[in-house]
Amino acid sequence: MIHAEREGPPRKTPSSPAVRTRDGELTDFLLDVLESAESYDAHIRQATRDEDPELLAFLRELRRQDVVRTTGVVRLLRRPVGERQRYPEEEIGA
Repeated sequence: MIHAEREGPPRKTPSSPAVRTRDGELTDFLLDVLESAESYDAHIRQATRDEDPELLAFLRELRRQDVVRTTGVVRLLRRPVGERQRYPEEEIGA
């Protein structure tokens, strides 16, 4: 089972738009996907116990899609440093 936790203090909602890097946003997205994977695993086990093949197939497809998303995010995060610098910081929440 995959378990991901964010380190550091709890997030505070900024009163003004925050400036974030593209890689920072990708990292947050990756953590969200990894957290959802743990939930899928629990539901897949329950669907297996309940012998519900339709629900089981649906949950496995959702998990497969998350694997595809995770692979894409990791690929973007592994870009060489020179390629990352081509993307300026963006203002989020504007």
